[in-house]
Amino acid sequence: MTNAILFKAGEYVLIDYDPAFYYRIHIDGAESTYVRLNDKILGFSQPPVMEADRTLVPMRFLFEQMGAEVNWNDATQTATAKISARGGGGERNGAGENTVTFSIDNTTAYVNGAETTMDVSARLINDQTFVPLRFLSENLGYTVEWDEANNTAIITTK
Repeated sequence: MTNAILFKAGEYVLIDYDPAFYYRIHIDGAESTYVRLNDKILGFSQPPVMEADRTLVPMRFLFEQMGAEVNWNDATQTATAKISARGGGGERNGAGENTVTFSIDNTTAYVNGAETTMDVSARLINDQTFVPLRFLSENLGYTVEWDEANNTAIITTK
């Protein structure tokens, strides 16, 4: 069951939330990292983690919220995220979509077929794939900013 609350993340926004998620991030006293996609605060089943000053988030939920198609190859522990290009600079390969392929514990990734290097690799944490938020979001055509005061990564459509 979800409920609606007012939440302060730089400004007041109305969001839906899962009470268990709210309890975990606000009651247990843990310092939390938040992710805002356009105007919606995302509530992950597992909270984002920080590694080498990079935010890693559960892959599938983030990509689905972006409208990306996600394919997972369990044998090679490789994921591919594909998203249709949006106006305003989202298109990168002329074919109308952006594709990023990466593997667990490997900093090599392929963006529209071109090899590139991520600052940190994707990780398996509690049986979920966590990915570096900025690298993958930007390569799928989004802009990412960090709001230090509110410990919030802000992802917006280009």
